[in-house]
Amino acid sequence: MKRYQKSDSQLVACLALVAWLGLGIPLAAQQPPSPFRNPLRGTGTTPAPIGKPATELKVVNDTDAIVICPKVWHAELKPWLVHREQQGLTISILDTLASRDELKQKIQSIAAANPQRLKYLLLIGDVASTEVIASGDFSQTIPTYYVDSKAMVRFGSEPHIATDNPYGDLDQDGLPELAVGRIPCDNELELRSWITRLIQYEKNNDFSEWRRRVHVVAGVGGFGVLIDSAVEMTAKQFLSQGIPHGYSISLTQASPASPYCPPPSEFANTTIKRFNEGGLFWIYMGHGNIRHLDFIRDEDRWHCIMDEQCLAQIQPGAKSPIAVFLACYTGAFDAKEDSIAERLIKQPNGPIAALAGSRMTGPYGMSVMGSEMLEICFEDRCETLGDILRQAKCRSMTKAEVDATASPKGDDKRQWIDRLATALSPSNHDLDQERFEHVHMMNLLGDPMLRIHHPEPITLTIESSAESSSTLKVRGHSPLDGLLTLDLIVRRDRVPDAAKQAIQTQKKSTSTNGDTPSDPPITKTEIYELANQPTLAHHSMMIKAGEFETEIQIPAEAKGACAIRAFVESEANWGLGAHELTIRTPKK
Repeated sequence: MKRYQKSDSQLVACLALVAWLGLGIPLAAQQPPSPFRNPLRGTGTTPAPIGKPATELKVVNDTDAIVICPKVWHAELKPWLVHREQQGLTISILDTLASRDELKQKIQSIAAANPQRLKYLLLIGDVASTEVIASGDFSQTIPTYYVDSKAMVRFGSEPHIATDNPYGDLDQDGLPELAVGRIPCDNELELRSWITRLIQYEKNNDFSEWRRRVHVVAGVGGFGVLIDSAVEMTAKQFLSQGIPHGYSISLTQASPASPYCPPPSEFANTTIKRFNEGGLFWIYMGHGNIRHLDFIRDEDRWHCIMDEQCLAQIQPGAKSPIAVFLACYTGAFDAKEDSIAERLIKQPNGPIAALAGSRMTGPYGMSVMGSEMLEICFEDRCETLGDILRQAKCRSMTKAEVDATASPKGDDKRQWIDRLATALSPSNHDLDQERFEHVHMMNLLGDPMLRIHHPEPITLTIESSAESSSTLKVRGHSPLDGLLTLDLIVRRDRVPDAAKQAIQTQKKSTSTNGDTPSDPPITKTEIYELANQPTLAHHSMMIKAGEFETEIQIPAEAKGACAIRAFVESEANWGLGAHELTIRTPKK
C-alpha cells in the first residue's frame, strides 16, 4: 500500500485521536450523567473451589487446543468438537470445577507434553456472579485472574484488571503463548445456541459483498469542532493505511459537524443497520461503559449510540461481523451483570465474537493494540481470531525500533504513535506499563480458533494516473472464476465531492438572507449516505480464472487521489485486490 507523508496537521490530529480513542475520563460537560455505575464484582479475592484437582474429561496426545468446560455441558460440546476435529485439530477437555491456579497447572502440564503444538485455550463459562458466590456452586463457572493496575489506575480505573491472559502465559513473562478466548455462557442453552451459530458462520458459503465490508463507528471526542474534525481525519488516515483499499468501509461518526454523522436521533438505528448488513468487522472507537456506549447530542437532547434496548435489534445472522470495542468497560466479563460485549455474543443472532476491554482503556495502549491487530489481520493474514489478538499483545510489548517481527510499514506507524505518546504524556507516566495493562484488559469473548476467511489476492495492472472523461484500461489476474466487480473509488482519506457539494447546498438553503430555496433542503441522512458512497464508476463481468482485461469509463467529475477496487465472487471462495491512481483534469 502506498505510503503517505505525515504533515504537522496530521500529527496534531493524531494528538486528538490519542486524547480521545477509548479514553474513559468522564465527559461531564459533553454528555448527560450516566444512570449506570460500573458494578464490578471482581476484586482479586473472588472465592473459587479450593483443593479440587482439574478433572480430565478428555486428554489426548498431540493436543492442539484445550477446552475447559463444565462436565454437565460436555454433551452440548460434541457438535463443536466434531467440527474442529474435521478441521484437523485435536482437543483436550478439562472440567471447570477447580481453582484457577489448579487449572493453569494442568494447562502447563498438557503444554509441556505438547511443545510447539498446543496453541489454543477455550474457556466455556462465565465468572461467578454474586448469586453463584452466595450458593457456593462453582461447577458451571470459570474464575478469572486479576492483575494490579499501576498506570491506568491514576486516571480513575479500578486497581485490579480482570484478565484471562495468565491462563495462556506458560512462561510467566506476562505475554501469552496460547491464544485464549472465553464463551461467558450461563447455561447449556446459551452454549448450544452459540455453537450452532459458530458452525453456521464458518461453513457459510455465501461469498457475496458482505465479506469485504468493515463498519467503523466513532464516538464523539467532545473537544470542539476543530479537534473533533482532526480526530475524524486521523481515524480515516489510520483506516486508510491499516485496511487494504479492496475492503469497503463505512464510517459513522458521532460528531454533528461531520458529513459522516447521520441525524443524532437516528444514530443508534444507523449503527444497528450497519451491523445487520454483515461484514468482517464492526469496530467501535470511543467512550464506553458496561451497559452502553457513548451519547450524541441533538440540540437539547442526548441520544445513546448503543444501549440495552438496541441489542435485540442486532441480528446479522450468518453474515455476522466480529465486534471490536476499542472502549472502556465494554468487555467487563466479571461485572455483576453482563457487559454489552457479553450480551451481544450470547444473544441468538448477535456477533459471533467480540474483542473488548475489561477496564478503563487508555488512548495510547489501545492505539498500539488496534494498530497491531490491523497489521496482523490484513497484512500478515493471520488465520484465526485468537492468534490475531495473541500476536498483537506480544508485538505491543516490543519496542518499535527493534521489532524484528513487524513489517517496515507497521514499524513506521508504531514509531509514530510511540513518539507522540512520549512527547505528550506526563513525565512520570509509564508507557510500557500502560501497554502491559492493555495486554491484560483486552480479552476475546469467543472461540480463539475462529477462522478468518481471507480473500484470494487479485492483482491489477493499471496506469498510475489518468484523465477524467477518459477510458481506463484495467488488466489483472484472478485465481478464481466468478463475477468480477470493479469500482473506481475516492481514496478513504478524502470526503467524496458529492458529499462536499451537498454540504454547500445545505448551507445555502439555510442561509439567513430571507430567500426561499427553490429545491428541497438537503438532509443530514443524504449527506451521510453520500459521504459513505466513494464509488465514482462501476463495472462488472463474468471471468475465468487467470488473466483478464477490460475497461472502465472515468466520469468527468472524477479527480484527485482514487483507487480501483476489484472483487470476485465465486461459488467456493472470494477474491480481492486494489490499485491506487491519481485522476487529473485534462489540460485545455
